[in-house]
Amino acid sequence: MNQVVHMIDIPAKQIPPFRYGLALKAGIKQILMTTWGGLGDQVCAEPTLRYAFKLFPEYEISLLTSFPELFSHLPFKHVFHNKSAEAKELNEDEWLVIHTMHPAYSLSENFLQHHFTQVVDFSSLCAFQRQLPTSERQIKMPDIQQNLAVPRARIVIHPGKTWASRTFPKAWWDEVIGSLARIYSDVVIIGKDGEATGTVDIEVPANCTDLRNKLTLPEMIQILVQADVVLTNDSAPIHIAAAGNAHIFFIASAKHSDYLMHWRHGEFGWRMRNLGLDGLWNHQAQHPVREEPLAFDTLPVGLMNRILPPPSAVLSWIEPAMNGRLP
Repeated sequence: MNQVVHMIDIPAKQIPPFRYGLALKAGIKQILMTTWGGLGDQVCAEPTLRYAFKLFPEYEISLLTSFPELFSHLPFKHVFHNKSAEAKELNEDEWLVIHTMHPAYSLSENFLQHHFTQVVDFSSLCAFQRQLPTSERQIKMPDIQQNLAVPRARIVIHPGKTWASRTFPKAWWDEVIGSLARIYSDVVIIGKDGEATGTVDIEVPANCTDLRNKLTLPEMIQILVQADVVLTNDSAPIHIAAAGNAHIFFIASAKHSDYLMHWRHGEFGWRMRNLGLDGLWNHQAQHPVREEPLAFDTLPVGLMNRILPPPSAVLSWIEPAMNGRLP
């Protein structure tokens, strides 16, 4: 006879999933949440990390992260920097470890891909095998209004430089920033050079404030959360700004814009607009069968020119936001 399988016997149907109960049964009462990836990836994990305290009130919860400043508003017992000596000495046998990004080459990677999953959903699906309730999906950042020595910027621009599909021509950025600077005096340029990231070497107009490589992470958060308009082609500024009220204008290339947008104030995509044409996503849709996989770090020049809107169009979209004519 075929064995009868009851719903409760299926791990994915159990709430909470079965391994948490097994951990408690084994006497493990500590959870170690982990965040991996770049700054934007870890910002997007914030709603999942915050929700853990509602899911598991019987546990002591700690965090392993590259950016402890992002999560100072959450009541973790310990926050370990992933490069610290403390982190290297952690014994995973003493913890129930929950990842907000699945480890590379794990089984879940066969079924769940970051490029094709909404950014907040990805973290909660990895960690809890579920989406979060709508009311829990908005990103929150620490309350950092501590008289930091940074200006109140109405327009914040991040001319990002990463892989080819997210590095736009200098001439395009110069024209966009120049046209905005001719109208507005409170334009701030942000960004930070890293090993493989940074900003395009733009010309900064005299009446713009160039804060590249001058901000701490809390200062950058404060500027983005308090801005009226944010313009960027990189993910981290989008995700941080989603914690505030800014009109966010971005240009998606390697990821479909629907998967970059956020729940804000109870509405999906509130004050967020993609100025591009979804880039590689549409390019892939036109060529669904390939002998070789399409690399996300390359982009044909012709496609790049098609993605980028004319600088005059960017200005026409930003002006109504600055003049209060957009909701």
